[in-house]
Amino acid sequence: MDETWWEAADRADAAGVSLARLLSSRSPRRPVSLVGYGHGARAIFSCLLELERGGAGGRGIVDDVFLFGCTSFPRQGDWGNARDVVAGRPLPR
Repeated sequence: MDETWWEAADRADAAGVSLARLLSSRSPRRPVSLVGYGHGARAIFSCLLELERGGAGGRGIVDDVFLFGCTSFPRQGDWGNARDVVAGRPLPR
């Protein structure tokens, strides 16, 4: 993989953190469904991990998540952490 791919991956991770902050600050807090493909799926996964790091405040924001062709290489524990903040349809098991 070349430098451009990794730069896009870093930007997707940063976008996920920004998305988590945005979702956490919304009022009223209605559940959302997130759908992503490729680096968009990576951004969503990063968002879920950031919401999980926020503790109980991150729960109940995301209802369903659909990730297609995710370019992330998560550790085994990260899947469980990301799943914890999804209220509806969970991530793949």
